[in-house]
Amino acid sequence: MNSTAAVGVTLGRIIRRDRVVLIASAFVVGSAAWLFLLTVHHPGAHGASVWQPHWQSWGWTAYAWTVAVWMVMMVAMMLPAVVPWALFFARSNRLADGPGREADVSVLSFLSGYFVIWFLYSLAAAGVQLSLQHVAASRPIDDAVATAGSGLVLVLAGAFQLTELKQACLRHCRSPLGFFLTRWQDGPAGAARMGFRHGVVCLGCCWALMAVALALGAANLAWMVALTAVICVETLLPHGDRVGRGIGVVLIAWGTTLALLAALV
Repeated sequence: MNSTAAVGVTLGRIIRRDRVVLIASAFVVGSAAWLFLLTVHHPGAHGASVWQPHWQSWGWTAYAWTVAVWMVMMVAMMLPAVVPWALFFARSNRLADGPGREADVSVLSFLSGYFVIWFLYSLAAAGVQLSLQHVAASRPIDDAVATAGSGLVLVLAGAFQLTELKQACLRHCRSPLGFFLTRWQDGPAGAARMGFRHGVVCLGCCWALMAVALALGAANLAWMVALTAVICVETLLPHGDRVGRGIGVVLIAWGTTLALLAALV
């Protein structure tokens, strides 16, 4: 076997190893995240979730805890969608640079850059979450008004699903090849920048659905599972863009129904 063939065989083995390691790592991290969320949202002795008592105080400790929970939520929900990108990146990086430790570091850099975006989102979402809880605690909101508000958020989220901006972001999320061909940057720093840019577009694709999580209650674990399934279907499956538009129609119908029910009360 000549040297070129030997390098090819070595690269092939490393790429297969990368695939196994990435998938196994994602499974472990994702399972740990969902287990944490299940524990946090498990009803306590008085029926409230473990997360709920932290909403009753409004200091920096409560904010930091809420940010941490939101970040774990983002990891749990977005990891299935970013793993195919990480696999594609790892393969491209190995083929470009050959065997080497820097390729492993670059994959971690790509994922770190990606989740920086979701950490920034978690900072904002935690602030909104605690603010809404504070308003509700200090000035109780009528159930009809709360229902109408939730309906409005659902309608707006559904409408966004049908916009060209949503479709443009979704086309990006469904096409890692086009992104890496046109935006490739070498080295760990370049990988982090690519991960960050992908995260920006990914947030643009999913922000409206995430807003629904706030409307329905961030402690709704069932909604998190459903949202994760929607994101995976949209970004990974054939005709996922059509499913996304269908979800938009469902959200509009759901929100309109809630608003009408609130008006009739």
